[in-house]
Order: sequence, then structure tokens, then C-alpha cells
Amino acid sequence: MNLRGVMTVTVMVLMAACTPPSTGPTTDSAQPPVATTSLQGADLVPLELPTEIVVVGDFGSGSGAQYDVAETMREVISNRDVALLLTTGDNFYSDDVDEIWHEPYGWLDAEGIAIAAAWGNHDIETTSRLALVQETLNPPARWYSLPVGDGKLIVLDSNQVDNPEQLDWLRSELETSGTPIIISFHHPAFSCGVYADYDDVRQTWVPVIQSFDVTLVLNGHEHHYERFEVAGNTYLVTGGGGKKIRDRQECSAGVPDPIVGNYQDHHFVLLTVGEGSVKAEVFDTDGEVIDTFSVGY
Repeated sequence: MNLRGVMTVTVMVLMAACTPPSTGPTTDSAQPPVATTSLQGADLVPLELPTEIVVVGDFGSGSGAQYDVAETMREVISNRDVALLLTTGDNFYSDDVDEIWHEPYGWLDAEGIAIAAAWGNHDIETTSRLALVQETLNPPARWYSLPVGDGKLIVLDSNQVDNPEQLDWLRSELETSGTPIIISFHHPAFSCGVYADYDDVRQTWVPVIQSFDVTLVLNGHEHHYERFEVAGNTYLVTGGGGKKIRDRQECSAGVPDPIVGNYQDHHFVLLTVGEGSVKAEVFDTDGEVIDTFSVGY
């Protein structure tokens, strides 16, 4: 189904001032874009089930690996019915928009695939890069939601975990959502990666997530792939979109061993969202599946 031609845009948005937590950067220039109350020109539209969503994170480096991921993604989804590319953040590590976006991912527009981007810490390092992400990927706000069947895709800004307005908004979105519920944000709730310490996310957002029937949580920031099951929720770390892959480290207190961990392959995730389940396939740059699973709802 090509949803690009749908005229009605139904996205719930809210803007807020940036107060980065310890897991993100602290920079005076990391201010939010101008509040967006009208989404004219945005490609985000309600997704009807079944639908397919492709997910990539930490890709915006212009590296050869980024181009390999993009090309393999193009080949894999060429015979699929993908409606949306969802990012887990760090969309731009520099301001070279042609090298980072138009050359590897320019084909998305021709395929009618919309973009839903989460904000990573590198995306807000400078005001120019923040504006570049806004202009190129057109996220409607620093956090927003998109209807998916009777449920929602919720995109959060983990550069400001402790923002009370975002937390209140998240609770409201979850309280008014059916299923499935897919949540994407940059800094992971659980990871055995080099940064390791994500206490802000675990203390502030995870209790809220565990209070609701959340189907899947998608994160980036750590440059590898991990899958966790915690208190009935499935968490993915998918940050292998282009930056150098990092080794596993010791899991910090409060982080279980991952069910699946891949610390050598660049990759992307393809979600098939159907009635009653979300199926995930994780592909490396050779097009080989490195993980597959299904989550019921």
C-alpha cells in the first residue's frame, strides 16, 4: 500500500524546551525547532494494518557501511510493501546532507516511503544540524505519535527524558491507545554497550512502559544489535546503520543478558505489523537474517 498520496494527516504532536539528561549531550545550542502545529507537507499518515516498517539507527555518517545498509535495505524491501522508514536517532553526524541522506536514501521518496525520525544526541549538537534534520527528515515535533491500526507508533526524545511535559504526554498517549504500541527513542533502556549507564531512562520511562501493554520498544545509540525481554516487554537496540560497530561490554546493574546480541554486523530491522502480532526480521549487509521473532498483542 502506497500511503504517500493520502491527504489526511493525523499526527498528535507536542513541543517542549530541551533539558538534556545525563544520557545525552549538554549544550546550549540544543534547542527544539519552532513549534509545529500544522503538518503541511509531512508524509506521516495513519498506517492501516497490515503494514511494514523498516527501522535503522545511528546511520548518518556517510560511511561505506551506511551505503551498504541502504543498498541492502533497498534490495530487501523491493518486493515488500513498506510504508514507513523509522529511525532510532543519530540521523546526522555532520552537515553533509547529500553524502548522508540524498545519495544513500534518496530512493525512499521515489518509492513513496515516509520517514518518522527520532532525535539522537548528535542530531542536536548544533543549531545548524538540528535545523538540517528538521528540514530533511521533517519530524513533526521533538516527540509525536502516529496511529497504527487501533494502536500507535510513539516517538520520544530521549535527549530530555526528565522533561515533565513529555512524560505527561507519554502517559496520555498510552492511556488512550489501543494495540499495537511501538515506541522508538534513541538512548536505550537496556544495553550491554560501551555507554552502559541509562539510569534516567530505566527510572523514568521504563516504569511507565511496564504499566501498559507496550508491544515493542526500539532504541539506538549503541552501535550494535541486542534484544531483551524485561517484565513482559520486548526491547531492541538497533544502532548498526553505519557507524563503526562496537563490542559488547559488561552489563551494568539492572540490565539482564540479551536474548540475542550481535556485535559484528551492520544491520536494519524490518517489522511486519499485522492483526495480533508484530514480526521482526533483522538483516545484515549481505541480506542474511541475523535475528527473527514475533511479538503478540
